[in-house]
Amino acid sequence: VLRLYGHSEVPASKPRFFVRCVNSTREVDAAVRLQDALRRALPGAEQVFLLLIVDLQEAYEAMVLEGHDGLLIYRMHESQTNTAAGKADQSLRICAEGYAVATAFAVSYWAEGRSASSVRSYPTIRELTTTLQHWDGGDPARELFSPKRFYGQQLALGLGSSGMQGLFAKVQMQSVCIPQGTVVTNPFSLQCFGKRLLVRLPEATCSGQMLQLCSSEG
Repeated sequence: VLRLYGHSEVPASKPRFFVRCVNSTREVDAAVRLQDALRRALPGAEQVFLLLIVDLQEAYEAMVLEGHDGLLIYRMHESQTNTAAGKADQSLRICAEGYAVATAFAVSYWAEGRSASSVRSYPTIRELTTTLQHWDGGDPARELFSPKRFYGQQLALGLGSSGMQGLFAKVQMQSVCIPQGTVVTNPFSLQCFGKRLLVRLPEATCSGQMLQLCSSEG
């Protein structure tokens, strides 16, 4: 705390660089407010930089908001998290290496303008978040980091409405119990994935069995 406020060996006027690995993509909506709060806490700092790292994305990409200097959102490819999850004894090292790459990118970008051509700029936070693959990491007060995609369906709100393409998982699973009295030779009607479906059942289907359905890309 002393170093943060410049009461120790680091002068209060020195630039500050904060890194936050978000626990949910919903945190990105508050990126500007978080940076403003840090600036208010450090009024004497020459500059306050904030890097937000977002895991479980479909690509590595750096993004900025127009008119908000010192704010960078870095998308981390999902292979980074999946590899770490599969190697429990090395998970911290694997994650740290990926986060170090993101941090080094931000430092070189702000200090020297390096790789500026690869940084995508957005006019609003809403437009930026529509490009993300969305997830929630759970309650950090009670459990370890356990990111989960959102399940559901998009609602069309009218012509010209822009949906959040990465809001829901591309592959969704749902199980249905075959009720008593079902005639397996007839199309089986059910409500699933927000739609009314007619499913042709396998010939050996019996009541009480579980039917598993998969929706890919909606």
